[in-house]
Amino acid sequence: MNCAEKRYTLLLVDDDKAWSNNLKDELEKLNFTVCYEEKAENTLNRIRDVEPDAVLLDILFNKENKGKSTFDRIKAKYAALPVIMLTSTMVDTYEDADYPGRAFSYPKDALKPEDEQTYKAFAKKIRGTIDGTDNIENYIGKFEELGLIVGNTKAMRDACRMVLNAKNTDSAVLITGETGTGKEVIAKAIHQLGKRKDKRLVSVNCAALTETLIESELFGHEKGSFTDAKERRQGKFELADKGTIFLDEIGDMSRNTQSKVLRVLQEQSFERVGGVETLHVDVRLISATHKDLLKEIENGNFREDLYYRLNAILIDLPPLRERMEDIEALYKHFINDLKTKLHRNEIIETLRPQVKELFMNYNWPGNIRQFRQSIESAINCNNSAILMEEDFPKEIREGNKKGNELLYDPEVVIERCIKGEIGYHEIAKTIAPIKSPAMITILEGICHRYYEENGVLTEDLLIPVLKFKTRANVHRVLEEHGISTTEIKPQYKEKVQIKKV
Repeated sequence: MNCAEKRYTLLLVDDDKAWSNNLKDELEKLNFTVCYEEKAENTLNRIRDVEPDAVLLDILFNKENKGKSTFDRIKAKYAALPVIMLTSTMVDTYEDADYPGRAFSYPKDALKPEDEQTYKAFAKKIRGTIDGTDNIENYIGKFEELGLIVGNTKAMRDACRMVLNAKNTDSAVLITGETGTGKEVIAKAIHQLGKRKDKRLVSVNCAALTETLIESELFGHEKGSFTDAKERRQGKFELADKGTIFLDEIGDMSRNTQSKVLRVLQEQSFERVGGVETLHVDVRLISATHKDLLKEIENGNFREDLYYRLNAILIDLPPLRERMEDIEALYKHFINDLKTKLHRNEIIETLRPQVKELFMNYNWPGNIRQFRQSIESAINCNNSAILMEEDFPKEIREGNKKGNELLYDPEVVIERCIKGEIGYHEIAKTIAPIKSPAMITILEGICHRYYEENGVLTEDLLIPVLKFKTRANVHRVLEEHGISTTEIKPQYKEKVQIKKV
């Protein structure tokens, strides 16, 4: 045994206990950890619990071929996981073509108890397969380049493993997790690491669009199909052809639109609003939501058939309060990212114990997004090379377990505005003096929603947005409504009435 070799974990699935125990003993002598499962139907649960580096799978269970269906289920959920098929020339009729994506097949009768060299040859082939596989440790650097910090938390490492499982398939992916946990970063990582990386990733925030606008946004429209349709427009599905479309906050989509998205998933075809031509596309769908879609199904708000179409691969992201062992790695990543952005290269990544204690005592309702924003705020308040406790916002210093979603969680604020829980004008008055990316996001969102609902914008909503001249997406949103972002031009009044409050 080579002591420098990594000890890999194998899951052995076979109903022959005596043979399996012998194989287990021999492989463990050769620096593997072997977990045994007798029943084929338990395989997926054991993969989830054991997190093996490879699966050794028999074909016949009680003389019934359960290996094929088990293999298919493994590959549907864990596409990157190596599966080694154990064959027997005596009793099964194995064909390589029936197991696409297998690592390799190996005849059981080639393993001879009286000859340890046969086990060493098998072990060498297993190790070579695992070493050449998409192992999470080999992707940590690439993940970080994409803004995804793996860390040591099991739930986050599980999520990153699922990214690797998802990257080379065309199966739909559903990303769940609280607001601010990094769902969009995960979607981008799947696209950038996958076979469609050279094509477009087109993103749509379903929560930011009314039902009347979302169909045109997704499917496009023909000229004259409605009052303001002055020319043909391609929709997001059409723009994403051969690439990936990311539907963020899909849980906010109306049932009517859900049925049309379901059709695209089933048939890869649709018609533009007002059109009769059927368009065909080749699109990989990734969706995300902070809602519990199973509860939404129970309440009649979400289609069950669409849920199962979206959920071919599920990636659930943990909230930051459940990732506290990763807090230092996240801090260093954001420090290095922000000091370049803010031209503060003298800032060092040392995390003072007192500051770490602040982080550990806070609940982080806005999750990763809030954490990054608090570091940016601290850098802007700091004049030295190391961030101090007093540089961080008051609610973090005081260990406010409820947090302050008003200041750090744009999606929640906008959603609460839509529901009528917070007034648009109340929000604008509170956040207008605060110059930060999170505030710009909120202002942009509430301006857009308020205009859609009322057909006008009021001064208290509009003027703060116009102060942020460098945000391209703010420009785009306002200019769509004929609003200049450099000044309020005379023609603006012809399209949008300014109302004082």
